[in-house]
Amino acid sequence: DTVEHLVGSASEEQRQELAVPRGAMHPASIANTLRAAVSAYSNVTIGLLSTLVVLSLLGQISSVYYFLALTPGNVIPPLVHLQTLLTAGFLETNWLLLAVDAVALTFAGGVLEPLWGATKYLEFVVVVNVFGCLMVAIVYINAYILTRDVRILFVQCNGFTCALAGFTVAYKQTNPQKKLTAPILGVSIDARFAPAIFTSVTVALHLLGAVGLHVPLMAMQGILVAWVFLRFFQTKEDVRGDPSDNFTFADLFPSNLQPTVSVVGGRVYSVADSLKLVPQHSRAYDLSQPSTVKTTHTSSDSERRKKMALRDLEKRMEAATAVPSPPDAKIVVPDPMPPQQAATDSTAPATLMSDDAD
Repeated sequence: DTVEHLVGSASEEQRQELAVPRGAMHPASIANTLRAAVSAYSNVTIGLLSTLVVLSLLGQISSVYYFLALTPGNVIPPLVHLQTLLTAGFLETNWLLLAVDAVALTFAGGVLEPLWGATKYLEFVVVVNVFGCLMVAIVYINAYILTRDVRILFVQCNGFTCALAGFTVAYKQTNPQKKLTAPILGVSIDARFAPAIFTSVTVALHLLGAVGLHVPLMAMQGILVAWVFLRFFQTKEDVRGDPSDNFTFADLFPSNLQPTVSVVGGRVYSVADSLKLVPQHSRAYDLSQPSTVKTTHTSSDSERRKKMALRDLEKRMEAATAVPSPPDAKIVVPDPMPPQQAATDSTAPATLMSDDAD
């Protein structure tokens, strides 16, 4: 009777709460939890996650997968399915890899987006995905030209691997001294070696038969495209690229391979520069000699330096005028010497000299 009385006197919302089994969450609590989780991420991160999940779900349909996945033979005429360069990078057919992609995307969004801004972060993800897939298609097309094996042209590639590889390069650039810790494995990874370790993992998975050959290829091309974009093209505060000595192409490799890679990279850079493929920077540099930096300032860089110098000068002038003079400080001007005393002082040495002579 007491229970019936309590239920009868309760409101409608309280009745719904009483109807929920013990240990289960109320639907309103679940909605609030999801709303709080979503509000913790930016619109760009949520949009990229949504695109990744939606395209992965659509890719489960075989007829739709054909128009979303990258097929090297379909990128060239007569079909020219260029949309696959964009969609293939957001298409994941393995649910375990999809979960890994989602975690990595949210982590990268929390680290990179506050540093670059939403637009730059979105630009980086799209550029690495599109041009990484394009480079993979070029690799397969060249392999077909060498082998004349038609099956190579119709290998289907997909996955978020290019972007994941690009995140390792971006993290290396922004946090070169930090370490990544895997909570499950309990292993700390130096950020400098993240691209090389990621590539090694994809190669090992391919050798074990867990993933196809396109996965390590996408990892390598994603690292290459991300480095080229961050090194030469990304603009931050009116400065294009990152010519710092600790972000050379050779620095992506183990230390024992860096001298060889530096020589090869320097020659490739020289050829690209002669063909006008490398954009003009505020600073010019040579990949083979990263410690030698020749400064050639552009007009925008000069204007920026002038503004900084003017701001510095204004701050110094304000600091100088803000310092009060001591209250007891007085300027004492000595009285002028009387003319007669001055004449006497001037003739004294002559008198002394005449006395000495006598």
